[in-house]
Amino acid sequence: MPIKIGVMSPLSGALAGLGPAWEDAVRLAAEEVNAGGGIYDGRPLELVFRDSATSAATAVTAAQELVAEGVVGVVGPGTSGESGAVLSTVMEPAGLPMISCCATAAELTEQNPPNGGFFFRTTPSDNLQGTALAYLAKRGFAARSLDPCPITAFIHRNDAYGEGFFSVFSEQYVGQDVEGTAELGRLVGTISSAPITYGTPEAEASLAELQGAADALVDAIGDDLIDDVNPDLCVVVISFDTDGGPVVARIHEGLQDLIATRPAPFALDYTFLVGDGANSSAFAASVGTDVPLVGTVPYHADNQAYARFSKAYRARYQLDTEPIAFSAQSYDALFLMALAVTKARSTVGTDIRNALFAVSGANDGDARFEGKFFGEVAAAILDGQEVDYVGPSGEATFDPFGDVVGDYVLWQIESDGAGGFRVVEREALKAEDFSG
Repeated sequence: MPIKIGVMSPLSGALAGLGPAWEDAVRLAAEEVNAGGGIYDGRPLELVFRDSATSAATAVTAAQELVAEGVVGVVGPGTSGESGAVLSTVMEPAGLPMISCCATAAELTEQNPPNGGFFFRTTPSDNLQGTALAYLAKRGFAARSLDPCPITAFIHRNDAYGEGFFSVFSEQYVGQDVEGTAELGRLVGTISSAPITYGTPEAEASLAELQGAADALVDAIGDDLIDDVNPDLCVVVISFDTDGGPVVARIHEGLQDLIATRPAPFALDYTFLVGDGANSSAFAASVGTDVPLVGTVPYHADNQAYARFSKAYRARYQLDTEPIAFSAQSYDALFLMALAVTKARSTVGTDIRNALFAVSGANDGDARFEGKFFGEVAAAILDGQEVDYVGPSGEATFDPFGDVVGDYVLWQIESDGAGGFRVVEREALKAEDFSG
């Protein structure tokens, strides 16, 4: 009798362009599990898929359907808003664990009681990424032509992802020393001290609403910089790919108009800083290469596990390019869930939840498995060893709140040589360098 694990990905809605690739990574992991003999007692793994539609309401319904189907846990969903709703409404009451590849909101940590929560993620929270962007704004990054920014404007999605990101960024940036200047970081472009937002947690903003929010930010920046002569400005846009492209393009156009129409000696040097939600070919196509921009995204590991995963993924799906962002994290989410079921030798949710900490290395496992096939790791577990799984996303060791620590990589947009644009990864940004 197979053991069922649910998979929730955004196959429609704002992140529809990313969900299929994440599902492919989960399928690859499941195929390796079954090729390695299945879960404990040789029981095969069966995936049960649902479209979360990049919608909290749809994700809740999908999770309820998965629980009714008898899954022992869920991989997904992809966004913070979906994950928070699914956790509180479905998974906690059902006593079943969930692992998200991509939900980064810091508030999800707060929803999890230490060592007793049902939410896990294989990507770092925005407690880290917000700190990383604040670090870039305060320190700059010469290799990417980013100067330190004593002035920053901020615009974000009106949801858990955007709000959490802003909270962390502002705490780490406002009033802090900006390297190479005698200034402290300050926010501009706010209305009544609050950043400009768009959309709602329940509904995506229309194009007109996106452009209106961008215009409002440019107007507010112009008002706030009326006495500044040649400021260095960072414009932080926390978005998904489909909404972020129009917002960034519109702000860029507005700032160019501001520079052209404001009399000398006014000048303005600015760079956009964006997060992981915008990292896609769709965003690159919307923005192009004329916009000065640096982004961050959780970095896959530069290790044996990633090399093996990348080779297998590209061969399985006949790709010439590397897997997209969060593919490694998706693979690890399924792999860890399957290992936890094996460790627990149980389909009871609380047993699997407890085992997730153990197989991730939280118990200081003495058997380190980097890039190994499922059967090898499972055999060690069934032999009574405490294992430390290291996957293509890196050290996937869960802390008491189900979080992991990870590094980031800077990304930009470049021409693809065929009249289009693509996202390209640049330098790594190590957590040890910016998180203190």
